[in-house]
Amino acid sequence: MNKITLVVLVFLFSISSFSQFSEDFESANAPNPLPSTVWTLNSGNWAIHDNGIGPVKRWERTDVISNVHSGLYSAYINRENIGFGYTSEDYLTSPTVSVPANGHLTFVSRTTISGNQGTLYQVKVAPANGSQTDLSNATILAIYTENDISNNYDGYEEKTIDLSAYAGQNIYITFVRIYNQPTAALGGDRWLIDNVNVNSANSCTTPINVTTSGVNYPNATISWTETGSATQWEIIVLPAGTYPTTSSVGTIVNTNPATITNLTNSSNNVYVRAICSPILKSNWSTMANTICPKPINLNNSNVTHQSATVAWTSNSSATLWEVIALPCTAPAPVNNITVGVITTTNPFVINGLNPNTCYQVYVKAICSANDSSDWSAPTSFITMLAPLECGDLFVDNGGSNANYLNNSNNYYTICPTYPGEMVTVTFTSFDTAANWDGLFVFDGNSFNSPQIASTNGVGLGSLSNLTGGFWGTTIPGPFTSSDPSGCLSFRFISSGSTTRPGWSADITCENLDKIILVAFNDYNNNGVKDSGENYFTNGSFVYQQNNTGPITNTFSSNGRQTVFDSNPANTYDFSYNI
Repeated sequence: MNKITLVVLVFLFSISSFSQFSEDFESANAPNPLPSTVWTLNSGNWAIHDNGIGPVKRWERTDVISNVHSGLYSAYINRENIGFGYTSEDYLTSPTVSVPANGHLTFVSRTTISGNQGTLYQVKVAPANGSQTDLSNATILAIYTENDISNNYDGYEEKTIDLSAYAGQNIYITFVRIYNQPTAALGGDRWLIDNVNVNSANSCTTPINVTTSGVNYPNATISWTETGSATQWEIIVLPAGTYPTTSSVGTIVNTNPATITNLTNSSNNVYVRAICSPILKSNWSTMANTICPKPINLNNSNVTHQSATVAWTSNSSATLWEVIALPCTAPAPVNNITVGVITTTNPFVINGLNPNTCYQVYVKAICSANDSSDWSAPTSFITMLAPLECGDLFVDNGGSNANYLNNSNNYYTICPTYPGEMVTVTFTSFDTAANWDGLFVFDGNSFNSPQIASTNGVGLGSLSNLTGGFWGTTIPGPFTSSDPSGCLSFRFISSGSTTRPGWSADITCENLDKIILVAFNDYNNNGVKDSGENYFTNGSFVYQQNNTGPITNTFSSNGRQTVFDSNPANTYDFSYNI
């Protein structure tokens, strides 16, 4: 009797070492036709479902010899064109799985296209006490990029996921393919899966959720989630695209997080495994999310109404970067999903921006074809107002229906659309804080042009050293350019306290009949102002119309004067007094 009992016990122990759940997709059954979500396989009824985006392609089986891992079939999800900006999620969910003690999920998988196409792959579990297709309570156990799936895109690699936390529970296991399409063109990669097993494993479980932070060559901080009771771990740093083996030797650490000090100034992969005893170690983890350091010290310059220059400090040997400008109200970019502009230049000029808009610019480093950094911290700026043109409405920075802003220091230059025209600005309303908030007018295309001054002296606060500004509620002007450029320039300065409605003005441009006078040093005596010949800057133009009436004497600080006259019969005598 004792002998029989011993034989039975040995037999039962031997069974417990075999797979508790297994699916090799070798059933003769293909997935049931739509609208059914059922795929009846040897292990039970699997569910095929999705998030409603890209419903044409769904999980199926493939019998293409070059794609099958073993036997006749493998599970397969193809790619499809889902349209610009859409994200598809395709789910393959197992029947109920009873997780044994020290349970581990293993499966083999691969992709089909070389390089990272932007596809993400997840493995989720959910309690088997609800609908098989309800993922609202699902937990993500693993996330893979295409580069994580296998060393080579055309070769299968086994993945192991610790399920010990679910020992004794019934669960559903879901394989998820996720793709956010960044253009109108077909993109992303496929996913092939085979030999799905859940079985008991040794008690030394693999760390998960390995991440990097504080990357500053040659140092970085590595952290992970310990899935067992290990208090000692082994960390290994390898060049990007390489993977450790069971015999690989790393650095032993006793803390989590831990600091590594042996990064090279290029792309690296980092792996962690638990040390449970001198002779028992876990499998190596999946690689850290990224070890390509993100750019730092972003700054911006040369901001116009439609462009800006952004520069950064590259914290690696990267010579390729990805740049994206987002409105300040938009969420931050997401790694492996948000797509920017690829550039080899630093600084980088961003074009195509909208006027008077707040932007945040982010940069990521591309260390290799298979490794990019996280997005950097942003640099922020507000683009300038669009240039004012003939026919526009000229209003303060608060717009037509709000008060202007505190602490303003705005510059506006208004030029005619066509050469020979002159700009006229006619104010229809005006209300600024007297003595504190002033508008300054200049006759020309810069703020070094002659000022068209009011009778006001210096103001208060920011205006305490400036004269000739317009403020209060008296409507100034109208102002018509007498400069050869036909332009007018304005500068508005406000204090940090009270604001008021500001102003509104019409901009018109006319091709007025005029005589443009210039006084300059004619060094070559050809009667034409040539490049390098200076204007007189301290004199007066003197003229009389038709040899009768008053003599006009106009001081000019820039050697220029414009006389407007629409009557072609009038004659003038001009002189210039120094």
